[in-house]
Amino acid sequence: MRLLCVEPTKAYRRLLDAAFDEAGISADFCATGQDALKHLHASDGFDFITVSFYLEDVTAIELIKSIRSDDRFRYTPISLITSESSEEILHRALGVGVTDIFRKDEIETLVIFLSRFNRNKDQLDGRVLCIEDTLSQQQMMKAQLESIGLNVDCCENLDSAWQLFTANDYDLVITDIVFEKDLGGIKLVNNIRRYQGEKGDVPILAMSAFDDPVRRIEILNRGANEYISKPILEEELIARVRGLIANKKYIDAFKQEQVERRRELEVDLVRHQNYDQLTSLYNRTMFMEQLAQDVSRATRLGLVGAVLYVDLDNFKNINDLLGHQIGDGLLKQVAERLNSIRRDEDIIARLGGDDFVILLTEIGRDNKSAGDFALHFAKQIQALFKAPFSVLDQEVETQTSVGITLYPTALTNVYDILKQADAARYQAKSSGKNSVAFYSEELQGEVDERARIENWLRHAISNKELYLNFQPVFENGKSIIGCEALLRWRLSNGEQISPGVFIPIAENSGLMEDIGEWVMKESFLALKRWNDGGLPGTFKYIAINCSARQFKMESFVADIKALVEKIGVSPQQIELEITETLLMEDLVSMIHKMHQLRELGFRFSIDDFGTGFSSLRYLKQLPIDKLKIDQSFVRDIATDSNDLAIVETVIGMAHTMNISVVAEGVETQEQSQLLLDRNCQLMQGYLFSRPISELDFIELAKQKVAAGQN
Repeated sequence: MRLLCVEPTKAYRRLLDAAFDEAGISADFCATGQDALKHLHASDGFDFITVSFYLEDVTAIELIKSIRSDDRFRYTPISLITSESSEEILHRALGVGVTDIFRKDEIETLVIFLSRFNRNKDQLDGRVLCIEDTLSQQQMMKAQLESIGLNVDCCENLDSAWQLFTANDYDLVITDIVFEKDLGGIKLVNNIRRYQGEKGDVPILAMSAFDDPVRRIEILNRGANEYISKPILEEELIARVRGLIANKKYIDAFKQEQVERRRELEVDLVRHQNYDQLTSLYNRTMFMEQLAQDVSRATRLGLVGAVLYVDLDNFKNINDLLGHQIGDGLLKQVAERLNSIRRDEDIIARLGGDDFVILLTEIGRDNKSAGDFALHFAKQIQALFKAPFSVLDQEVETQTSVGITLYPTALTNVYDILKQADAARYQAKSSGKNSVAFYSEELQGEVDERARIENWLRHAISNKELYLNFQPVFENGKSIIGCEALLRWRLSNGEQISPGVFIPIAENSGLMEDIGEWVMKESFLALKRWNDGGLPGTFKYIAINCSARQFKMESFVADIKALVEKIGVSPQQIELEITETLLMEDLVSMIHKMHQLRELGFRFSIDDFGTGFSSLRYLKQLPIDKLKIDQSFVRDIATDSNDLAIVETVIGMAHTMNISVVAEGVETQEQSQLLLDRNCQLMQGYLFSRPISELDFIELAKQKVAAGQN
């Protein structure tokens, strides 16, 4: 077989040449359309031509038209090689005589196709309906087509043709146009194209002894794919038939591929909608559907079921210390262990994170028997965690807390049932972890209180209920060198909500992003007022706590940069406080983001230092200016030698690394002196000042100036 490949890319030509050579196929290569036309003109002919869709000098469509205009190549098979896959390109290519289309990444498929074409280029596979009222012509065409492997049905009139067409599937219809001086062939073509379903797309080759341009145009407009004039050359007939059948088979394969791809997408969509992608357990949506069905059934039949809410103790620490890959592997193994004790009728789902829920159906006819069964099952769950997990050659130990609620009750809302189980789980975790707790009315009160606070918090900014206090940072117990902005919340009725209560709720509910943005803006505005009004020369910075959600936002760097520029304050006066836990959630990303901010002039401190887990390991990688020793270590340094040793170690390590240290929660003169003796000059705490309003902070700074301390 002689093969011509028109391909502009040198690297791809080499790939094709190597693949063809390995398959024993000889090919001539041309880089441009003009070279290809010259090569074709000078040649004795080619059995097959491939054309790249993207050429430098002409379009592939124009080149193929030029090739087809040469009678020698009018019926030579031409394949288009392209990275495109749209139906529009497919139809344009087929319209100018392309017989096959291959994607750029289908070299292996192309080679297989050409090898088979080379071996069987005189053989075709398909079924043809031939309508011809001249018996001799009919028999001759039948013999010619069957000689190349086609199965041919013949008939002499349109009624028989229609019966055969509607009863069978054909790859090609060949029909005469004139039957006893009646243009019945045109009507047949028209009827085929009106036929419902894929039958109506069958290729049609029209033929006539009258080579009338008007008639040709009419029959092609009616839907015929090709028109051939009698007398018909055998070579021309076979070439046209080969092209039309090849086109149909390609389109059929293309449609089948689309159908299969659509089915795969539908399966993936169903799986995505109903299953957890990590563990392959049911997700929240599917679990709630199953719970609703079983609550209804239990109510109807007088049965009792249970929902068990399970989460892992210290899973966040495992993720922080060992990484998300270990954490994900652990969750998969937890799912496997839970499945190992599941009854066939039970449902297990992962709601997200390390939260799993189990639906125990039909476990009793009264609450006592059902409660006993659920408690026994919870103990089985805890027993599963006695043996350590092995994840990526890392031994991991963890325990679990389980909350249980029974159903049905007067409360039939499935979302409230899940909230009850979650409240029980929260109680189990609060009572010392690795515990089991049943839902009670007292727990519901706590759930309702958290829900009320979350609802109020959603309107706190618009209701102007949030405000900032400022706690000064003192140097050597005398001069104010900075302050920390602290968020406070007072309801419109005067009730004060503790930050320890509302900040975790804001973090868990997704409200912290908006609240954090508000804190940044108000802090910058306060700094701007202080700069304009004149603060003591010793004042250097304002420290602002960054929430985990806020810092993880992709736009955080751009947002804070735009905000300081808009308000007109210097990043050098702004210290961003982050926690060790936040750093460990995604260390690489955090370091990158911190360096971006550091380049803009922002400073960083690690808040509550010593309460995290891996700070010493990673501290040298971070652009940190200060460590803030947590007040839990400062509180007892006068009476607890261990706390004093920890504080001494942190101070010494920080100074060795040229990092400043701030001691938090200093409340007594004795604590202050112990810190000063150990070279910790920066402190904040009630000994010096409580968190105070902006006006009181300015007044305090003025007093220090008047006393000669600033």
